[in-house]
Amino acid sequence: MGLITCFALLSILCGISTDYFLGPRLAVQILGSIILCASTSIFGICWLTTVWLIPTEIYPSSARARGGAVSVIVWGLTNFIVTLLTPIGFNNLKYRFFLVFAVTNMFAGWWTWRYLPETGGRSFEENQKFFASAQDDDTWVVKKVDRGRYLGMPPEEENVEHAGHTEHAGHVGHAEDVQRVKGKSVSKRKQVNEATPLLGPIIEEPEPESDRSSVD
Repeated sequence: MGLITCFALLSILCGISTDYFLGPRLAVQILGSIILCASTSIFGICWLTTVWLIPTEIYPSSARARGGAVSVIVWGLTNFIVTLLTPIGFNNLKYRFFLVFAVTNMFAGWWTWRYLPETGGRSFEENQKFFASAQDDDTWVVKKVDRGRYLGMPPEEENVEHAGHTEHAGHVGHAEDVQRVKGKSVSKRKQVNEATPLLGPIIEEPEPESDRSSVD
């Protein structure tokens, strides 16, 4: 809504300054410059973050790098198209070209609200449940998936409950890890592979001779 309002005001102010206002234009120009800077800030806070944040929150580790790469490539191509067409648009439509930006932002906002789940305040596992629920409900419209649970951030009670489950699972997992590695040396390479499966197959390192002799 912020960008739509800014671009609509810029179109109105430019139209007044160009076609209808015959007096001094300095006041209109200053106000237009302030609105233009505000629109740039809003764009950086809102749309610019989605390219970098959303792929890291919805893609699993096995596809996160590729998903982020595709996102950045599409963002770069879109920037190229906008940069190429903007001078042409202003040369032909003058200040009315701001209305094109307003309409495209309105469509982008509607599309995001309709199809992009709210990932804030949720763990990676919770965000993955959205896609499972979408398949079960046979729809990708956010308000129809799991009765609209992902339209906004989860309530505070849900976050507290999830934090308790996570802490308990962490204690259990730590105990299991201690039992698994007790009495056995685990190479650094194996630890890295377990954390990042994209590095390739695990390469076992031979045990040092001193360890073998002590075991024997």
